[in-house]
Amino acid sequence: MLVREDLFTPTIAPMPAPAKPPWPAPSTLYPAAFGGAVAAAAILVLNGGRLGIRAGHRLMVVGVAVAALVCRLWLLRSGLGLTGIYSISVAAEGIGVYLVAAPVHRRAFRSYQLRADAPTAARVVPGLVADVSGWLLEAVLAVFVLGSA
Repeated sequence: MLVREDLFTPTIAPMPAPAKPPWPAPSTLYPAAFGGAVAAAAILVLNGGRLGIRAGHRLMVVGVAVAALVCRLWLLRSGLGLTGIYSISVAAEGIGVYLVAAPVHRRAFRSYQLRADAPTAARVVPGLVADVSGWLLEAVLAVFVLGSA
């Protein structure tokens, strides 16, 4: 028997707040654009874990990031040098990795917003750490690639 007061009770139970709340999906674009493939993969894999995205998709993001990094190092090895095109390719590879992961991350974050009543995490410090780490790793790889040429 349906009682009138039952109409206003929610049918979807709220999820418990996660220990580490996720970052909004669009805000992961900024570390990707400024830090390249390494920063993009780091932020997207961490956020994917927070959103509960399956491991296969997170491994795909890492694979795309490694492929983008290898292509950029191949450009460096082919004689392009540290020119403006090489510098622009940092943003291009990071945005490419972001675009691969964005549809799944947007869907998962939207689901999180609708079901959980938890805030999002601060993203400035992790983004800066990912960017600087990506720059350092790519600089070390560039020195090895240029040194072996």
